[in-house]
Amino acid sequence: MEVRRNQRDAFCRGCDRKMERGTLMVSMSFRRNRGQSIHFCGECAMEIGALAQDIWDDEHNIDYDGDEVCGWKD
Repeated sequence: MEVRRNQRDAFCRGCDRKMERGTLMVSMSFRRNRGQSIHFCGECAMEIGALAQDIWDDEHNIDYDGDEVCGWKD
């Protein structure tokens, strides 16, 4: 997963908005998706991140300063 500018026009997988060449986006590539990249516009990436953080804040103990997941809350 990386943040980069697209090299050609692309569509966001979250909102289906067209992103013109040079737009900053979150991009992922998966072997299981036949090597196709999946792109999210900045707004969708922020919404996904906020949603995930809300869920994990309620369900898990997470160390946001590092990348270590501490486990379930008791």
